[in-house]
Amino acid sequence: GLYREATAIYEALLEVAPNNPHLLYNLGNAYYKDDQLGRAIARYEQASRLLPRDEDILFNLRLARKQTRDKIDAPPQPLLQALSRAQRVLTIEEHTILALALYYAVTFVLLVRIAAPTRAGRRIVSKLFFPLIALLIVFGLSLGVRLYAHVAVKEGIVIPHEATVRSGPGQDFTEVFVVHEGTKARLRNARGQWVQISLPNGLNGWVAAEDMEPL
Repeated sequence: GLYREATAIYEALLEVAPNNPHLLYNLGNAYYKDDQLGRAIARYEQASRLLPRDEDILFNLRLARKQTRDKIDAPPQPLLQALSRAQRVLTIEEHTILALALYYAVTFVLLVRIAAPTRAGRRIVSKLFFPLIALLIVFGLSLGVRLYAHVAVKEGIVIPHEATVRSGPGQDFTEVFVVHEGTKARLRNARGQWVQISLPNGLNGWVAAEDMEPL
């Protein structure tokens, strides 16, 4: 029941093992019990990226998201949404291994096709070659998009109960809108103690950097 003390210990352990999904999950639980919804969601998100099929992590993440105040609807993009869901089934490492396995399978089948002594043998091997090359193209492009997103797309979670979004990086700029604890946003630019964010519905602006927990 000493959740505040537990979060401090878990955060210290993260300095030693920053990519331990079980540690991130337990830290998320401690934050959740301590009524720090934004930090709990951030840790669940990080854990789910490392263990995308873990039912406990996914359940707690969905439970925490349901308690957020902002319900932001993005424009429907069925193809991108389906691709995103498919990618979340695998970790980046698993996705990479699968793409490499397909590459080696295509190479092997191509060599067998070239070396096959009879036309009938080459025809049989060809039936495998074209489906494999199609799968390789799909998984290769998907992996490329995912690696780009992993490197170039930065996201964060709103930490305070309410954060004011302004038209520019400073207190003197006009207030544009307000976001609430647990909302996920894309991090665009940083300037001093301010960071530019954008939401799935197209709204964007600047918030204090301390109000966002990067993922």
